[in-house]
Amino acid sequence: MVPAAPFEDIDGVVSHYESLTTGDGLALRTITTRPQQASGRLPALYFVQWLSCDSIEYPLNPQDHGWQRMIQLLAARSGVVMMRTEKAGIGDSEGDCANLDYDTELEHHRLALRKLKSSPFVDPARVVIFGASMGGNMAALLAAETRPAGLVIWGTAIKSWFEHLVEFNRRHLELSGRAPEQISAIVGRQISFLEEFLIAGRSPAEIAAVNAALGAVWGEIRGSAGATLYGRPYRFHQQAQAKNWLGAVSQADAPMLVLYGEYDWFEELDDHVLIARVAAKSRPGTARLVVVPGMDHHFSIYPSLEAAYRAEGGFVAPQRPVMEIVNWLRNVVGGGASQASSAAIAAPSSSATEIPHAPQPEMPSACGYPAAFRRPVPACVAGMRAA
Repeated sequence: MVPAAPFEDIDGVVSHYESLTTGDGLALRTITTRPQQASGRLPALYFVQWLSCDSIEYPLNPQDHGWQRMIQLLAARSGVVMMRTEKAGIGDSEGDCANLDYDTELEHHRLALRKLKSSPFVDPARVVIFGASMGGNMAALLAAETRPAGLVIWGTAIKSWFEHLVEFNRRHLELSGRAPEQISAIVGRQISFLEEFLIAGRSPAEIAAVNAALGAVWGEIRGSAGATLYGRPYRFHQQAQAKNWLGAVSQADAPMLVLYGEYDWFEELDDHVLIARVAAKSRPGTARLVVVPGMDHHFSIYPSLEAAYRAEGGFVAPQRPVMEIVNWLRNVVGGGASQASSAAIAAPSSSATEIPHAPQPEMPSACGYPAAFRRPVPACVAGMRAA
């Protein structure tokens, strides 16, 4: 028997630990929160997470304080049902994240979104999709397919994956202190490599077999390691390149809230301006763009872009974006702040970095632990744990 990991513990909400089964038979962990005192069918928020193979659950991922604090604060204060799905191979989910491609992950989110809409706690006409980082462009695709009640995007790439990687690596070179006269040559080599890798669909080994000098550029690209880029397989990135994310934004017939941190060096402000502009053309007056002063990609406040890049002198403070989402939800689907006023949510404090570990729950001794799960299946604990 594998020892059980602790359940999350969020003030004022009930956390339902369940699972879904994918088309290829994998069991994926889902976590759905709802206000503790709520009754009837509520609006819901489906969260689509980042690129990296990191858990969406605090007890399994305590190092991502900003993201985890944002999730917990939003679950506690939004007044809506909120659902997350753990990536294949992460946390309690079966599979292998290092081999999980873009199309398969997107399909997992489709399944989870259908599961959420069928929940007895959820009004299926009032479901909003919230995509953050890489999840932002996935959320746009899901919104174009499903026409949700609303779409929230935080810090994403929306042009093409090729354009994003070129711009991201240029910013990395600039912020790392590389001499300006060297940057253009390096970026030029990376553009040539990325054309072969993303657009022609060749692997780094295939590129190197034809042109050894060009193949060596793989090692210059931030996040490259062996057969993965940012921990994901080649085909993830090649499939991402094939998507028309901006086209999905134009087809998503829903109000939009677009959020960006002023010192988010991972992403471009221009992408977010573009999302709002395209949405405004399709649905005038339905898109709101908010730039959060001093904030980085990970919901921390820094004194400068350079400090955010070095991760120096900052503190976790997701209150402002959470407040924006809560107020927007109230207007769009009737969600509202729970257990606290908007003013309380909005007050940043360096104490926000402290998130208590959830206590170890007591489990019935008769419960078995399936191989894929470190914790009991939902039937064993009624699918929930009251915080």
